[in-house]
Amino acid sequence: MINDLDLSNWKELDILTDDLWLFASRDKNGKHKNVYHGNFIPQIPYQLISRFTKAGEVVLDAFCGSGTTLYECEKLGRKFIGLDLNPQILDFVSSQMQKSKSDFYRLNSCDNTDENSRILIQNSLKELNENSVSLEIFHPPYFDIVKFSDNPKDLSNCQNIDDFLHRLSNGNPILERLIKERKFLFGGRTTSNRNTGKKASMMNCYSRGFIQDSLDDILQANYDIGMTFKAQGGQGLSLSKLRPRGCGVSNGMYESDGIIPFMEMYNRTTESVSQGGSRKGALLIGLDIWHKEAEDFIKIKSEEGRIQKANLSL
Repeated sequence: MINDLDLSNWKELDILTDDLWLFASRDKNGKHKNVYHGNFIPQIPYQLISRFTKAGEVVLDAFCGSGTTLYECEKLGRKFIGLDLNPQILDFVSSQMQKSKSDFYRLNSCDNTDENSRILIQNSLKELNENSVSLEIFHPPYFDIVKFSDNPKDLSNCQNIDDFLHRLSNGNPILERLIKERKFLFGGRTTSNRNTGKKASMMNCYSRGFIQDSLDDILQANYDIGMTFKAQGGQGLSLSKLRPRGCGVSNGMYESDGIIPFMEMYNRTTESVSQGGSRKGALLIGLDIWHKEAEDFIKIKSEEGRIQKANLSL
């Protein structure tokens, strides 16, 4: 087993089982403070740590930042090793941990592309009486989008794309060559649209999230995915909250036609709107397995000519 989860009681676990993770707001409980621009929300490391480690095992965060992963490790009873090249932010994390035990974590100020970082990790493992790391979490800086510090070694401060690729590959000429030869690529929209002057997406995929059980949101979602396709992005949405066929609408005066007509509407939009003139849209439609129309949902793509332009996920 790679975790401590009791799968025989999985419905009661605080673990997301949906194909689409949606969080209404950032968890700001305990030590979590959104003081560091660009840090990810605590619910993400919580889910990852719960899934892929056991109590007492070591989690390594190579971009420690404001301590999001550390605080979740403390909550879940894991050990922690953090690296960051910004000593000021590590001082902030240390101040947050003043009232906590110090025997389960180590913080290291370093450039994690240097060989010295390997030594610091080994020393930290020794101090924690451990031999290995069970989970590594990476949330690296963004190039030319968010500036994380004034440190010239910070990847977000690279002067040009060649400098970024060189440092991202840690000076490895083979990896850098593979990137330049497009044998190893980042997201397609990033490589296609950056520095082109196009009004186009830099991201491949977007999530519209759960479509609310109202005609307003159902139609707004159709507009939203169409505009995303126009900008060359793909979309994902969930119909899990829509009432199934036969349920009452307008105070019970009429019955709902269910999710299928709206699936066909989104499918037609995907078929009709091209991504920057180069290809048709890309859509993923999700549905909770407990939805009353789940059986119709999984069978509809086998019907000739129906829902041909969307991928389905139950």
